[in-house]
Amino acid sequence: MRGAAGVKAVAAVKDGRRTVAVVNVSREPRRVRIECPGWERFRQATRYRYGEGLMRTEGDHTLLPDATGLRIDFRSGAEYDMPGESMILLTEQND
Repeated sequence: MRGAAGVKAVAAVKDGRRTVAVVNVSREPRRVRIECPGWERFRQATRYRYGEGLMRTEGDHTLLPDATGLRIDFRSGAEYDMPGESMILLTEQND
C-alpha cells in the first residue's frame, strides 16, 4: 500500500486469511490504489464500506457487507474511490 495524503491503511493476516482496511481521514474524496505484491489474489473477499450514506445495516446494530465473493488482485493493484471521512474494509474473514 502506498501513501496518500489523508489516507491511512492497515493489513493483517489471521489463520491464513487476510484483511485490509483503508481510511480516508480527510474531508476530500480520494482515489486510492492498494498494492500488496507478496499477496495472492483474494478469491472470496467481502467488502464493507463505512461513511455517511455508505453503510448497509440490518436492524439497529448489524453492519452488512456491500459486496461478497469478490476476486481482488493486490499484486497488480486495486483502485477505489473513497468519499471524505470514509473507510473500506476488505476481508477473507467471512465466518
